[in-house]
Amino acid sequence: MAETIFPGDAPSSGAGLPAGGRLYQRLARLLFDQLSSGRYAIGDRLPAERELSLEHNVSRPAVREALIALEVQGYIVVRLGSGAFVRKLPGQGDRPGFAITAFELTEARILFEGEAAALAAVHIDDGELAQLAELVERIDQENLLPDVTEDADRDFHMLIASATRNAAVLRTIESFWLTRATSPECALLHDKARSANIGRWSPNTARSWMRCAPTTRSPPGWRCARICPR
Repeated sequence: MAETIFPGDAPSSGAGLPAGGRLYQRLARLLFDQLSSGRYAIGDRLPAERELSLEHNVSRPAVREALIALEVQGYIVVRLGSGAFVRKLPGQGDRPGFAITAFELTEARILFEGEAAALAAVHIDDGELAQLAELVERIDQENLLPDVTEDADRDFHMLIASATRNAAVLRTIESFWLTRATSPECALLHDKARSANIGRWSPNTARSWMRCAPTTRSPPGWRCARICPR
């Protein structure tokens, strides 16, 4: 079986970056140290995403995660089409901090929700299958709204979780959605995606991008083998 490569871990070496942690964390620490050392002044523009990727031999998704980690802490501001600019400099004793990122949350959901859907396939009833089909239609409708919402998307995944008939699974998937709403890194990335209209993909396109399985548009009697997050 081919090795799974997640967005934040595309093949790269990160040579010259501080040791320890994932690539984006190591790059964020390096940029933090450069801010602390006075290499950049407030208002200065950081190197472009592509330049940082080539200079440090890391993937562009890793660069984006590093910039988001610094942005949510207020050190930089990323302006669409312009780049990343220094907003403030670290004070004495400041250290870069990391919450759960959108890519990490996606990894967890891909690993966990597939198995949850497999369990749901054993227990789900015809009424719940009909509800899933209705929710897919609602997702299509919500994606066309000027202000994209995620209510139907959340209800879709929570219905799958409920169909497992397992309270621990239900609580775990609830925690994923809570993290999605409360983690600063997750919230910032999803806000940027909505403002850039990235969220206006069709459910099928989005699910394919996120390693998706059959949707609820399947024929009557469908029993899903796995389900992946949008």
